[in-house]
Amino acid sequence: MARLEIHFKEAFSVADEIDSLGKDISRCSDQVSTVLKNLKRYRSAAFTPLYVRLQTVNDALLEEAAKMDSLEDALRHIINTYSNSENRILEFLGAGSSEKTTNAEDNEADESIFKRFIDWIKSLFGWKEETKEEPLSITREQEKEHDLYMQNEIFALLETPAYNKETWSRATVEQRKDILQNYLAELSTIYGVKISSEIDFCHLGTSTRGQYSPNSKQVTINEDYLSRTDSYQIMQTMIHEMRHAYQYAAVEDPGSYNVSAETIEQWKNNFAPGNYYSGDDYSRYVSQPIEYDAKNFAKQYNDLARAKPEYKGSWE
Repeated sequence: MARLEIHFKEAFSVADEIDSLGKDISRCSDQVSTVLKNLKRYRSAAFTPLYVRLQTVNDALLEEAAKMDSLEDALRHIINTYSNSENRILEFLGAGSSEKTTNAEDNEADESIFKRFIDWIKSLFGWKEETKEEPLSITREQEKEHDLYMQNEIFALLETPAYNKETWSRATVEQRKDILQNYLAELSTIYGVKISSEIDFCHLGTSTRGQYSPNSKQVTINEDYLSRTDSYQIMQTMIHEMRHAYQYAAVEDPGSYNVSAETIEQWKNNFAPGNYYSGDDYSRYVSQPIEYDAKNFAKQYNDLARAKPEYKGSWE
């Protein structure tokens, strides 16, 4: 008869090791979240692509870990990735990785592998430890400055060979869909919003070029417009609809976007059930805060000719 033996010592050892790895990854996750939050709170438009990229890398790492054969393998993969990243950062800063390897055994058990990186980031921006995180107050001028920065970045892309009018005019309908998909990815990075990476191409009739759904977080484009002689204006439609995605994101998480409290309140009220006007009175439609803002941002100035807004956000 086969004899079943349970090696309790080895089992407890493995359990302790997994528990230790779990605590390490928990600290890593907290530090990554802190870096992302601080980058957003610093409010510099130039860092928008950086914290979006950090979030993308972090998400990709977690997806890789989820495919591992065991929890221990997943935790080891994450820990090793963060450790290797730290070594490369220290080498870049001139600290080198050999010293860390030599003195690894002397490190405190609760020391985060990203502590030195975070200290470096803090020294760059003069961040101090906060006992309580208070949301920063964004002025109308700061809001306008950030809007103009994003607007310039977005429209500069339309001057590049990948997205200019000449390339568009030579493209087939299917190729135009690819152009729009690539442009969506560029816009998501500049706006700093996370939405569906796929555009929903469908038939929306003759009066609608596109729309954005906050529920599915997806942009929809009327593919019937892609074969029209004036189809290039769809690029402005993309900017417009992505601005709606930005508006929703700012209302949901005001502390992460350069939008003043006054504008947030107006957008929030306009989004409230029963407050958004979609009727036949075009002047009333285009004058409401979220549409007036989106059309201004997308430079759809002809559409604003009949607008009489009571509130203009950063577009005074």
